[in-house]
Amino acid sequence: KSDERVVQLPRAAEALIDTMKVPVTSSLLVEAGAGSLLPPVLRFPGLVVAGAGTKLTLRHLYIEAQVPAAELEVRAGASIELVNCRLQGVGLKLCPGSSARLSGTRIAQAAGAGVAGADIEGLVMESCQVTECVGEGIHSTSGKRLQLSDCTLTGNDLSGLVVDGKPGEAEVKGCTISRNGQFGVWLDSSSRVIWSQSSLAENTLGDCGGRGSLEGWKPGVSFSPGDECMAWFEKKGAWIPGKVKSVSSTTLTVIAHVPKKVGLQPNLSLALKRKGDGSAPHRRVNSKTQETADDSKEVKLVLSPDAVRLPRSGKHTPPSWSKKAEHFQRKNSALELFLQEGGHGVTAWKTLDPKERARFQSRARKEQRAKTEKKVQSEVSEGSAAPAVSRRFRIERAMSKTGVLASISRRKRRR
Repeated sequence: KSDERVVQLPRAAEALIDTMKVPVTSSLLVEAGAGSLLPPVLRFPGLVVAGAGTKLTLRHLYIEAQVPAAELEVRAGASIELVNCRLQGVGLKLCPGSSARLSGTRIAQAAGAGVAGADIEGLVMESCQVTECVGEGIHSTSGKRLQLSDCTLTGNDLSGLVVDGKPGEAEVKGCTISRNGQFGVWLDSSSRVIWSQSSLAENTLGDCGGRGSLEGWKPGVSFSPGDECMAWFEKKGAWIPGKVKSVSSTTLTVIAHVPKKVGLQPNLSLALKRKGDGSAPHRRVNSKTQETADDSKEVKLVLSPDAVRLPRSGKHTPPSWSKKAEHFQRKNSALELFLQEGGHGVTAWKTLDPKERARFQSRARKEQRAKTEKKVQSEVSEGSAAPAVSRRFRIERAMSKTGVLASISRRKRRR
């Protein structure tokens, strides 16, 4: 638009830092410069969008909190659009009369709710992640319109989704809401949400709470015959596209399409199909629509529920029982970090500067070792009454599986 200012930012070695809240009072587009494989990093205490008709558009940016409780605040009459952004420690606050649209955006570790809005005009989220926030994942109070599609709300301290106040239009489609500290979905008595082909699982206090209506939801049922899905294929150690044929109380029968060659598998909710504007990451190529009869074969799989997930949301890690889990995580963990920081997908990962790629790989190894050591310590504390030799054997066995002992021995040899 002629009245919209455009700012393009290059990827810099150091973050762009502001020590005060940044006000935006006229329409503005801020985006990564053309050809950026990783987004520019912005660090500030907060940002305020104000003024009737003011719209702020952020594309392919990584925004970090400069102080605790940092947030993007959108005031009455203003709106915000986030496309393929990463908000780390930063929440989104929508004031009465404001609106927001998010696509391919990840919000993590916000000091309160990931997204909170009261009396808003609308909130539309597509292929987004809201994870590990101190409050709820999303909290909508008396909103006129709420639309979530292909989103993942997981690991938040309180509930994944809370809808209360005056009733409005609300729809959840293709989303995964799991492992939250309270309920998966909490609905006030006057709230009504339309639910379709979405998953609620492993939430601490229950999957659905409150007296509101979650229309279309059946406890324990995430799939129906004919639904598209991703199925875990143990032989290949990979998630592959398929279609649900039948559902029983303990298993799902899936007709899957196994490609002859399976490459790196990033989280699909963070690797969107390129839109043509050069700002969106690539989608992984192993999808049903792109496979031909010569490239894949059709197989029938009978799987447990944890081996089937929604095609564009939910965790992409293997089931806990898989023997290929450790290999899968080692193979994909560096790529996953790259995507979490806003990387442009598998193609960009392969063309990334070798030094930059080595940095992600080193971080991934450190995080994997930290997780293993934490798991080992937990197992030892639980079995503290066992003989010391037995505990030492369990520690060494667990550490050897992830290469921790090999890394330690290499450092000793260098000394």
